[in-house]
Amino acid sequence: MLTLMASCGHRHEADVMLGQADSLTVAQPDSAYRLLSEADSLQRHWRKADRMRYVIALAKAMNKADVPLTTVSGLTEAVGYFDGHGSANERMRAHYLLGCAFRDMGEAPLAVKCFYEAIDCADVHSQDCDYITLSHVYGQMGEIFTAQRLTHMQIEAYKKYSLYAQKAGNTYEYIRGIECLVQPYYQLNDTAKVFEVTEQARRLYLQHGMKQEAARVYPTAITMALNGELWKKAYGMMHIYETLSGLFDRQGNISKGHELYYQSQGRYHLGLHHPDSAASYFRKLVSANYRLEGYRGLLQTFIQLHNTDSVIHYSRLYERALDLFVRNMETEATQHAAALYNYARVEEIAKAKSSEARRNRRIIYAGIVGIGMGAFGLLLRGKKRRKERKRLQDAYAATQQDLTAAQHELSYLRQALPQQEEEARQFLTAKEQRIAELETAITNYRTQLGILDVAQREECLKNNDIVKHLRTIGQPHFVEDKNGRRRLLPPRTASEREFDTLRKLFKKYHLSFVLFLDSTPALTRLEYKVCLLSRVDFMTKEMSTLLGSSDQAVSNARTSIARKLFQLSKASELNSKLKEV
Repeated sequence: MLTLMASCGHRHEADVMLGQADSLTVAQPDSAYRLLSEADSLQRHWRKADRMRYVIALAKAMNKADVPLTTVSGLTEAVGYFDGHGSANERMRAHYLLGCAFRDMGEAPLAVKCFYEAIDCADVHSQDCDYITLSHVYGQMGEIFTAQRLTHMQIEAYKKYSLYAQKAGNTYEYIRGIECLVQPYYQLNDTAKVFEVTEQARRLYLQHGMKQEAARVYPTAITMALNGELWKKAYGMMHIYETLSGLFDRQGNISKGHELYYQSQGRYHLGLHHPDSAASYFRKLVSANYRLEGYRGLLQTFIQLHNTDSVIHYSRLYERALDLFVRNMETEATQHAAALYNYARVEEIAKAKSSEARRNRRIIYAGIVGIGMGAFGLLLRGKKRRKERKRLQDAYAATQQDLTAAQHELSYLRQALPQQEEEARQFLTAKEQRIAELETAITNYRTQLGILDVAQREECLKNNDIVKHLRTIGQPHFVEDKNGRRRLLPPRTASEREFDTLRKLFKKYHLSFVLFLDSTPALTRLEYKVCLLSRVDFMTKEMSTLLGSSDQAVSNARTSIARKLFQLSKASELNSKLKEV
């Protein structure tokens, strides 16, 4: 009887503390640590099931309260317990919270692994599936993929985040998941998708009475409109954002944490040739500690004003800010990599299970061997390439000597042999054919060695596969499937990868052109691409299709390029000027 009473008492004790843990839903770190301390002293009397339920409940509460989870020991035990004794929802929650702990400890690869395991545990066909937790799993994955710039995986994660939030009846998170898609589409430079998803999220917010949230969806879309010089579209979105978002005071100052928006305001006024207004916003950027963006904007402003002294002054400030930015990026990248790939932590976990440790050691050894073989292969490959280039250079030099000798010999024979004799004419014709063969061989060697004259480089540029490919996708064209059936494909925009391939083509055959464009910070992303396409004589209509923009926007971009690069008032001579670079 005494044992039964003690057991009931411990069970009541566990239920009370579980209730306290479940009620911890706001940022209450002191309460969380107090509960954790009390639970440590009492759990030894509880049944294992109660201990595991408490670990999960407390971790869930701490996660809601933004209290960092700094240990995985209890959660690892809970995952093992619920994998053997829990329901699908309990297994999913345990793996999800273990992933959140790894996330808080800066171990993203392990966090993502746990999140995938949580997804595998979910039974989405069950009526009692915990869609709320499942949506949070995908939301956390989306944040990690965002930090890693894994754009396509980020899109998929946020789509699932939105889908399961909708199934859970969480309207705000459903719409928020759609809004989260705007940024990755911007990274992919998909103008149409950025505008489409932005308006979709705004429409849904308005349908559910969330007016401020509806106005706050616009900053990324505004930036995209400014990139394409769509001034009217940008103005409409800016007006809604500035008047209805609730982020601005009566003097037009934006709330703390949103100051980067001043850059959009400055760019808008700079594009409309209001340099004084633009300068005031760029100075606000500098005051808000966005020095790189502020000084860059001020530099562009005084270039527009033709103020040489100020251009020199802000060029120096921008250069210093850029240097500091690059140094900070390098430091953050190093710290980020160290946090993400904390192999010491992985090794510690591996040692907990000897079989896994042995397997990991084999993987490490195989990796070392693989890296060694790869390095050796690269060394051999580099040596082979150098040997092949040396062979080509020797053959090129020898062929040039043969050509020079043959030309001198032909010139001499034309004077020495009687032209009227058939045998002499045949002999001279054979010599001429030999010279033509040597000239062809020299052209091939020059191509392989990258030694091309201007005309040959132009020929290589215009006839390259990527240029032909861009011309094809920029207009309707037929393709055949494996069964020989033809179907018409509509024109489409070019991807960032395709533009990157085009840029690499210029680096190969016309490096000075790429260096010239890269040294001109005043060019927008759209203008840079228009320069590449104009250099290989694409028409305005073709460029607007490939860029997903309007003919007018491309024409405006060409006029702006002509002014920025060559001080021309019209774009009629732009192509010829670009070819002179």
